Amino acid sequence: MATKLVSLWRAAQVELQGNTLRVLLLLLVTPLPCFLLILIVDAVPLRPISEGIESSQLFFVRAFVCFWIASITAYGQIKHMAQPAPLSNVKNIYLGGVVAGVTVSAMYAIALVIGYPLPFGIVTVSPVWVHLLLAPLLSWMKKARADPAVWTMCINLLKITVFRESLVFIYPTYFHFFTTVPDSGKTAFSLLLPVVKIVLRGVLARMAVHLKDEVPQIVVINVDLFKFVNDDQRGPSKDAVASAIGSKSVKYRYVRELRRVLYITEFVMLVNYVEAVIPLIFSAYLFAMYHLPNRAYYELMAHMDDDRLRGALMNVLLYAALQIASLVALNMVLWHRLQISAFHQLAFVLVK
Repeated sequence: MATKLVSLWRAAQVELQGNTLRVLLLLLVTPLPCFLLILIVDAVPLRPISEGIESSQLFFVRAFVCFWIASITAYGQIKHMAQPAPLSNVKNIYLGGVVAGVTVSAMYAIALVIGYPLPFGIVTVSPVWVHLLLAPLLSWMKKARADPAVWTMCINLLKITVFRESLVFIYPTYFHFFTTVPDSGKTAFSLLLPVVKIVLRGVLARMAVHLKDEVPQIVVINVDLFKFVNDDQRGPSKDAVASAIGSKSVKYRYVRELRRVLYITEFVMLVNYVEAVIPLIFSAYLFAMYHLPNRAYYELMAHMDDDRLRGALMNVLLYAALQIASLVALNMVLWHRLQISAFHQLAFVLVK
Protein backbone atom coordinates (compact mmCIF):
# COMPACT_ATOMS: atom_id res chain seq x y z
CA MET A 1 0.00 0.00 0.00
CA ALA A 2 2.79 2.41 0.95
CA THR A 3 4.63 1.63 -2.31
CA LYS A 4 1.52 2.42 -4.35
CA LEU A 5 1.05 5.72 -2.52
CA VAL A 6 4.68 6.67 -3.20
CA SER A 7 4.29 5.80 -6.90
CA LEU A 8 1.07 7.83 -7.07
CA TRP A 9 2.79 10.80 -5.41
CA ARG A 10 5.67 10.69 -7.90
CA ALA A 11 3.27 10.49 -10.84
CA ALA A 12 1.53 13.64 -9.61
CA GLN A 13 4.75 15.70 -9.57
CA VAL A 14 4.89 17.68 -12.82
CA GLU A 15 8.53 18.66 -12.28
CA LEU A 16 9.55 14.96 -12.15
CA GLN A 17 7.91 14.14 -15.48
CA GLY A 18 9.02 14.80 -19.02
CA ASN A 19 11.59 13.43 -21.38
CA THR A 20 15.08 13.42 -19.86
CA LEU A 21 16.59 14.36 -23.22
CA ARG A 22 14.33 17.42 -23.37
CA VAL A 23 15.43 18.41 -19.86
CA LEU A 24 19.12 18.13 -20.74
CA LEU A 25 18.54 20.02 -23.99
CA LEU A 26 16.85 22.81 -22.05
CA LEU A 27 19.81 23.06 -19.67
CA LEU A 28 22.18 23.36 -22.64
CA VAL A 29 20.09 25.80 -24.71
CA THR A 30 19.19 28.25 -21.91
CA PRO A 31 22.57 30.10 -21.94
CA LEU A 32 22.74 30.32 -25.76
CA PRO A 33 20.78 33.60 -26.23
CA CYS A 34 23.15 35.39 -23.85
CA PHE A 35 26.20 33.97 -25.61
CA LEU A 36 24.91 34.81 -29.10
CA LEU A 37 24.00 38.33 -28.04
CA ILE A 38 27.50 38.99 -26.72
CA LEU A 39 29.02 37.48 -29.85
CA ILE A 40 26.88 39.63 -32.17
CA VAL A 41 27.92 42.78 -30.30
CA ASP A 42 31.61 41.83 -30.53
CA ALA A 43 31.27 40.87 -34.19
CA VAL A 44 30.86 44.56 -35.10
CA PRO A 45 34.31 45.58 -36.43
CA LEU A 46 35.86 48.54 -34.63
CA ARG A 47 38.14 51.18 -36.10
CA PRO A 48 41.74 51.45 -34.84
CA ILE A 49 42.10 53.54 -31.69
CA SER A 50 44.79 55.62 -33.39
CA GLU A 51 42.13 57.16 -35.66
CA GLY A 52 40.61 58.92 -32.67
CA ILE A 53 37.12 59.29 -31.29
CA GLU A 54 35.76 60.83 -34.50
CA SER A 55 36.16 57.50 -36.32
CA SER A 56 34.79 55.36 -33.49
CA GLN A 57 31.05 55.79 -34.00
CA LEU A 58 30.54 52.02 -34.08
CA PHE A 59 32.12 51.72 -30.65
CA PHE A 60 29.47 54.01 -29.17
CA VAL A 61 26.71 52.29 -31.14
CA ARG A 62 27.86 49.04 -29.61
CA ALA A 63 27.91 50.65 -26.16
CA PHE A 64 24.36 51.92 -26.73
CA VAL A 65 23.12 48.42 -27.58
CA CYS A 66 24.80 47.00 -24.47
CA PHE A 67 23.34 49.65 -22.15
CA TRP A 68 19.92 49.32 -23.80
CA ILE A 69 19.82 45.58 -23.17
CA ALA A 70 21.14 46.08 -19.64
CA SER A 71 18.47 48.73 -18.96
CA ILE A 72 15.62 46.54 -20.23
CA THR A 73 16.87 43.67 -18.09
CA ALA A 74 17.21 45.93 -15.04
CA TYR A 75 13.67 47.29 -15.45
CA GLY A 76 12.37 43.74 -15.74
CA GLN A 77 14.10 42.84 -12.48
CA ILE A 78 12.74 45.98 -10.80
CA LYS A 79 9.21 45.05 -11.86
CA HIS A 80 9.75 41.56 -10.49
CA MET A 81 11.07 42.83 -7.15
CA ALA A 82 8.41 45.54 -6.79
CA GLN A 83 5.22 44.42 -8.51
CA PRO A 84 3.34 47.75 -8.10
CA ALA A 85 6.04 49.62 -10.06
CA PRO A 86 4.50 51.30 -13.16
CA LEU A 87 6.60 49.42 -15.69
CA SER A 88 5.09 47.67 -18.69
CA ASN A 89 7.03 45.77 -21.36
CA VAL A 90 6.64 48.64 -23.83
CA LYS A 91 7.72 51.20 -21.23
CA ASN A 92 10.75 49.07 -20.35
CA ILE A 93 11.87 49.13 -23.98
CA TYR A 94 11.59 52.87 -24.63
CA LEU A 95 12.80 53.90 -21.17
CA GLY A 96 15.74 51.56 -21.64
CA GLY A 97 16.51 53.25 -24.94
CA VAL A 98 16.39 56.73 -23.38
CA VAL A 99 18.60 55.68 -20.46
CA ALA A 100 21.09 54.02 -22.81
CA GLY A 101 21.19 57.04 -25.11
CA VAL A 102 21.87 59.52 -22.31
CA THR A 103 24.44 57.21 -20.70
CA VAL A 104 26.39 56.78 -23.93
CA SER A 105 26.20 60.54 -24.55
CA ALA A 106 27.75 61.06 -21.12
CA MET A 107 30.43 58.51 -21.97
CA TYR A 108 31.19 60.36 -25.22
CA ALA A 109 31.40 63.72 -23.43
CA ILE A 110 33.71 62.37 -20.73
CA ALA A 111 35.90 60.76 -23.41
CA LEU A 112 36.23 64.14 -25.14
CA VAL A 113 37.47 65.67 -21.88
CA ILE A 114 39.64 62.86 -20.50
CA GLY A 115 40.67 61.13 -23.69
CA TYR A 116 39.79 58.19 -25.89
CA PRO A 117 39.63 55.33 -25.15
CA LEU A 118 38.03 56.19 -21.83
CA PRO A 119 39.82 54.31 -19.00
CA PHE A 120 37.45 52.05 -17.06
CA GLY A 121 34.57 53.27 -19.21
CA ILE A 122 31.86 51.08 -17.67
CA VAL A 123 32.98 51.88 -14.13
CA THR A 124 33.10 55.60 -14.92
CA VAL A 125 29.58 55.92 -16.32
CA SER A 126 27.81 53.26 -14.24
CA PRO A 127 26.75 55.79 -11.53
CA VAL A 128 25.20 57.91 -14.29
CA TRP A 129 23.39 54.86 -15.65
CA VAL A 130 21.97 53.89 -12.23
CA HIS A 131 20.65 57.40 -11.52
CA LEU A 132 19.02 57.58 -14.96
CA LEU A 133 17.56 54.12 -14.45
CA LEU A 134 15.81 55.12 -11.21
CA ALA A 135 14.80 58.64 -12.31
CA PRO A 136 11.47 57.58 -13.98
CA LEU A 137 10.44 55.83 -10.75
CA LEU A 138 10.94 58.77 -8.37
CA SER A 139 7.36 60.09 -8.61
CA TRP A 140 5.97 56.60 -7.98
CA MET A 141 8.31 56.15 -5.00
CA LYS A 142 7.05 59.40 -3.45
CA LYS A 143 3.45 58.18 -3.69
CA ALA A 144 4.49 54.78 -2.33
CA ARG A 145 5.35 56.31 1.05
CA ALA A 146 1.63 56.19 1.88
CA ASP A 147 1.65 52.39 1.71
CA PRO A 148 4.06 50.82 4.24
CA ALA A 149 4.29 47.51 2.35
CA VAL A 150 5.08 49.15 -0.99
CA TRP A 151 7.47 51.61 0.67
CA THR A 152 9.38 48.68 2.17
CA MET A 153 9.70 47.25 -1.35
CA CYS A 154 11.05 50.61 -2.55
CA ILE A 155 13.64 50.79 0.23
CA ASN A 156 14.79 47.21 -0.43
CA LEU A 157 14.84 47.94 -4.16
CA LEU A 158 17.14 50.92 -3.62
CA LYS A 159 19.39 48.86 -1.36
CA ILE A 160 19.66 46.09 -3.95
CA THR A 161 20.37 48.60 -6.71
CA VAL A 162 23.15 50.22 -4.68
CA PHE A 163 24.50 46.77 -3.83
CA ARG A 164 24.62 45.75 -7.49
CA GLU A 165 26.29 49.01 -8.37
CA SER A 166 28.95 48.33 -5.75
CA LEU A 167 29.83 45.08 -7.56
CA VAL A 168 31.01 47.16 -10.51
CA PHE A 169 33.72 48.51 -8.20
CA ILE A 170 34.33 45.53 -5.90
CA TYR A 171 35.23 42.92 -8.52
CA PRO A 172 37.49 45.13 -10.67
CA THR A 173 39.28 46.25 -7.50
CA TYR A 174 39.79 42.65 -6.44
CA PHE A 175 41.14 41.58 -9.82
CA HIS A 176 43.38 44.65 -9.99
CA PHE A 177 45.05 43.65 -6.74
CA PHE A 178 45.12 40.02 -7.91
CA THR A 179 47.13 40.99 -10.99
CA THR A 180 49.56 43.09 -8.94
CA VAL A 181 50.20 40.44 -6.28
CA PRO A 182 53.42 38.43 -6.84
CA ASP A 183 52.96 34.95 -8.29
CA SER A 184 53.91 33.39 -4.96
CA GLY A 185 50.94 35.06 -3.28
CA LYS A 186 48.28 34.62 -5.97
CA THR A 187 47.09 31.26 -4.61
CA ALA A 188 46.57 32.63 -1.11
CA PHE A 189 44.95 35.81 -2.44
CA SER A 190 42.55 33.79 -4.61
CA LEU A 191 41.14 32.21 -1.44
CA LEU A 192 39.72 35.61 -0.59
CA LEU A 193 37.28 35.51 -3.52
CA PRO A 194 34.98 32.78 -2.10
CA VAL A 195 34.86 34.70 1.18
CA VAL A 196 33.89 37.88 -0.68
CA LYS A 197 31.16 36.03 -2.58
CA ILE A 198 29.74 34.49 0.61
CA VAL A 199 29.62 37.89 2.31
CA LEU A 200 27.97 39.50 -0.71
CA ARG A 201 25.37 36.74 -0.95
CA GLY A 202 24.55 37.16 2.72
CA VAL A 203 24.15 40.91 2.37
CA LEU A 204 21.93 40.52 -0.71
CA ALA A 205 19.76 37.91 1.01
CA ARG A 206 19.05 40.36 3.85
CA MET A 207 18.22 43.16 1.43
CA ALA A 208 15.81 41.00 -0.60
CA VAL A 209 13.92 39.68 2.40
CA HIS A 210 10.55 40.75 0.93
CA LEU A 211 10.99 38.29 -1.96
CA LYS A 212 10.46 35.40 0.45
CA ASP A 213 10.84 32.09 -1.46
CA GLU A 214 13.17 33.67 -3.97
CA VAL A 215 15.70 34.68 -1.34
CA PRO A 216 18.62 32.23 -1.27
CA GLN A 217 18.66 31.05 2.31
CA ILE A 218 21.21 28.48 3.38
CA VAL A 219 19.35 25.99 5.54
CA VAL A 220 20.82 23.16 7.59
CA ILE A 221 18.52 20.14 7.47
CA ASN A 222 18.22 17.93 10.55
CA VAL A 223 18.93 14.38 9.37
CA ASP A 224 16.92 12.99 12.28
CA LEU A 225 13.79 14.88 11.26
CA PHE A 226 11.90 11.87 9.93
CA LYS A 227 12.77 9.79 12.95
CA PHE A 228 11.62 12.65 15.19
CA VAL A 229 8.28 12.88 13.36
CA ASN A 230 7.82 9.11 13.40
CA ASP A 231 8.54 8.88 17.15
CA ASP A 232 6.18 11.75 17.96
CA GLN A 233 3.34 10.26 15.96
CA ARG A 234 3.73 6.81 17.55
CA GLY A 235 4.16 8.09 21.11
CA PRO A 236 1.36 7.45 23.65
CA SER A 237 -0.99 10.26 24.60
CA LYS A 238 -2.95 10.91 27.78
CA ASP A 239 -5.37 13.37 26.22
CA ALA A 240 -7.13 13.08 22.84
CA VAL A 241 -7.28 16.83 22.28
CA ALA A 242 -3.62 17.29 23.12
CA SER A 243 -2.82 14.42 20.77
CA ALA A 244 -4.71 16.04 17.91
CA ILE A 245 -3.03 19.40 18.49
CA GLY A 246 0.38 17.75 18.78
CA SER A 247 -0.21 15.78 15.59
CA LYS A 248 -1.11 18.95 13.68
CA SER A 249 1.94 20.68 15.09
CA VAL A 250 4.19 17.82 13.98
CA LYS A 251 2.63 17.77 10.51
CA TYR A 252 3.11 21.51 10.19
CA ARG A 253 6.76 21.22 11.18
CA TYR A 254 7.19 18.31 8.79
CA VAL A 255 5.71 20.26 5.86
CA ARG A 256 7.78 23.32 6.76
CA GLU A 257 11.03 21.34 6.87
CA LEU A 258 10.15 19.52 3.64
CA ARG A 259 9.55 22.87 1.96
CA ARG A 260 12.93 24.07 3.17
CA VAL A 261 14.56 20.91 1.78
CA LEU A 262 13.03 21.49 -1.65
CA TYR A 263 14.04 25.15 -1.54
CA ILE A 264 17.65 24.53 -0.62
CA THR A 265 18.01 21.83 -3.30
CA GLU A 266 16.72 24.29 -5.89
CA PHE A 267 19.16 26.97 -4.72
CA VAL A 268 22.16 24.62 -4.60
CA MET A 269 21.39 23.25 -8.07
CA LEU A 270 21.06 26.75 -9.52
CA VAL A 271 24.41 27.80 -8.03
CA ASN A 272 26.14 24.68 -9.34
CA TYR A 273 24.48 25.06 -12.75
CA VAL A 274 25.78 28.63 -13.09
CA GLU A 275 29.27 27.58 -12.02
CA ALA A 276 29.22 24.84 -14.68
CA VAL A 277 27.76 26.95 -17.50
CA ILE A 278 29.93 30.07 -17.18
CA PRO A 279 33.22 28.26 -18.06
CA LEU A 280 31.52 26.69 -21.10
CA ILE A 281 30.26 30.07 -22.30
CA PHE A 282 33.68 31.63 -21.71
CA SER A 283 35.40 28.85 -23.67
CA ALA A 284 33.06 29.25 -26.63
CA TYR A 285 33.42 33.03 -26.46
CA LEU A 286 37.22 32.82 -26.28
CA PHE A 287 37.36 30.51 -29.29
CA ALA A 288 34.98 32.70 -31.32
CA MET A 289 36.70 35.98 -30.40
CA TYR A 290 40.08 34.52 -31.36
CA HIS A 291 38.84 34.42 -34.96
CA LEU A 292 37.27 37.91 -34.96
CA PRO A 293 39.08 41.18 -35.84
CA ASN A 294 38.22 42.79 -32.51
CA ARG A 295 40.55 40.40 -30.69
CA ALA A 296 43.25 43.07 -31.11
CA TYR A 297 41.46 45.23 -28.52
CA TYR A 298 41.42 42.54 -25.81
CA GLU A 299 44.60 42.26 -23.78
CA LEU A 300 43.97 38.56 -23.18
CA MET A 301 43.86 37.73 -26.90
CA ALA A 302 45.90 40.46 -28.57
CA HIS A 303 49.11 38.40 -28.61
CA MET A 304 47.59 34.93 -28.30
CA ASP A 305 48.65 32.21 -30.75
CA ASP A 306 47.14 28.80 -31.44
CA ASP A 307 49.14 27.05 -28.73
CA ARG A 308 48.16 29.56 -26.05
CA LEU A 309 44.53 29.37 -27.15
CA ARG A 310 44.62 25.59 -26.94
CA GLY A 311 46.18 25.70 -23.47
CA ALA A 312 43.68 28.28 -22.20
CA LEU A 313 40.73 26.28 -23.55
CA MET A 314 42.04 23.07 -22.00
CA ASN A 315 42.36 24.70 -18.58
CA VAL A 316 38.90 26.26 -18.67
CA LEU A 317 37.23 23.13 -20.08
CA LEU A 318 38.90 21.00 -17.41
CA TYR A 319 37.39 23.26 -14.77
CA ALA A 320 34.01 23.07 -16.55
CA ALA A 321 34.22 19.26 -16.63
CA LEU A 322 34.82 19.18 -12.87
CA GLN A 323 31.83 21.46 -12.29
CA ILE A 324 29.61 19.32 -14.52
CA ALA A 325 30.75 16.19 -12.68
CA SER A 326 29.88 17.94 -9.42
CA LEU A 327 26.44 18.81 -10.81
CA VAL A 328 25.77 15.23 -11.89
CA ALA A 329 27.00 13.86 -8.56
CA LEU A 330 24.74 16.26 -6.69
CA ASN A 331 21.77 15.14 -8.77
CA MET A 332 22.55 11.49 -8.02
CA VAL A 333 22.86 12.15 -4.27
CA LEU A 334 19.56 14.04 -4.16
CA TRP A 335 17.83 11.27 -6.08
CA HIS A 336 19.30 8.58 -3.85
CA ARG A 337 18.52 10.33 -0.55
CA LEU A 338 15.33 12.28 -1.35
CA GLN A 339 14.04 10.78 -4.61
CA ILE A 340 14.17 14.26 -6.16
CA SER A 341 15.16 14.69 -9.80
CA ALA A 342 17.23 17.83 -9.42
CA PHE A 343 17.68 18.17 -13.20
CA HIS A 344 13.90 18.20 -13.71
CA GLN A 345 13.54 20.70 -10.88
CA LEU A 346 16.26 22.89 -12.39
CA ALA A 347 14.64 22.75 -15.83
CA PHE A 348 11.29 23.68 -14.28
CA VAL A 349 12.88 26.76 -12.65
CA LEU A 350 14.65 27.82 -15.87
CA VAL A 351 11.42 27.58 -17.88
CA LYS A 352 9.62 29.75 -15.34
